[in-house]
Amino acid sequence: MKIMKDFVLPSLVLTLICLVVSAALVFTYQFTTPYIEEAAKREADAARMELLPKADGFSPVELEEIESVTEIYKANNGEGYVIAATSKGFGGVMNVMVGIDKDGKISGVKLMENAETAGLGSNVGEPAFTSQFIGKDSDLQGVEKISGASISSAAFQTAVQNAYKGYAAATGTGEEQVDPKTELFPNVSQFTPIQVDGAQEAYQAGEEGLLIVTQGEGYNGPITVMTAFDLKGSILGIRVTEHKETPGVGTKAMDEAFTSQFTGKTDTAGIQTVSGATFSSKGVLEAVNQATALFEKAKEALK
Repeated sequence: MKIMKDFVLPSLVLTLICLVVSAALVFTYQFTTPYIEEAAKREADAARMELLPKADGFSPVELEEIESVTEIYKANNGEGYVIAATSKGFGGVMNVMVGIDKDGKISGVKLMENAETAGLGSNVGEPAFTSQFIGKDSDLQGVEKISGASISSAAFQTAVQNAYKGYAAATGTGEEQVDPKTELFPNVSQFTPIQVDGAQEAYQAGEEGLLIVTQGEGYNGPITVMTAFDLKGSILGIRVTEHKETPGVGTKAMDEAFTSQFTGKTDTAGIQTVSGATFSSKGVLEAVNQATALFEKAKEALK
């Protein structure tokens, strides 16, 4: 009896207490979850209305998975869309909600969940920065970064541009992608891959020349450039095929005003970096320099 009193009964009591507490937690969870979900829905709807005030309500848009786009909501009255998108900020993943009206212009942006440094990177959520986006389209022309928070500013802009991927998919307005190989060699229908050590990719462009794909380091990461050569080694043109540069700033290094300077050259001598996009244009120059250095090796691969 002493064993029963000293050991068994306390264990039974503890077990009963655990069962009662567990049951109470389950009941509490089941009871409160619908209210929590409803509160979260109201908060999200309020944020959407804030970003697209002409909407009279929203319905979710179901599409195939789009990279960096987490949700798309369409205004029930056709006034536009509110899209949540992500990018990588200074502190981690940055979530941004973007309102895009029926004309494709930004009606509002809002910084949501983020891990940016308080008082620095988090300033991208302040009206002084976010108000710049109102009325802009996907090129974000004229939006300026925050001094001391350039990485967070660039990440915010990238998230906004990612939201436009969702907008293009939802509205069917995405531009048809043109193969840069065809742009550089419009009269060539067959591009044969060749192996060139040091190049990302390389192709024989029919009987007209060679294409060499290389990378340089830009402001926000690698810049991939496709360089077209005739069979004598003169550059016919270049195309930037991948990059993460800041719209309206680093992307100046992809404008024709800069890239057209390479045409007809056999090297990059005399080509100056772009004012305001120094790192980005240096990245392009680095990639083209690599391509020119690999030209003879690529030509040898044809034999």
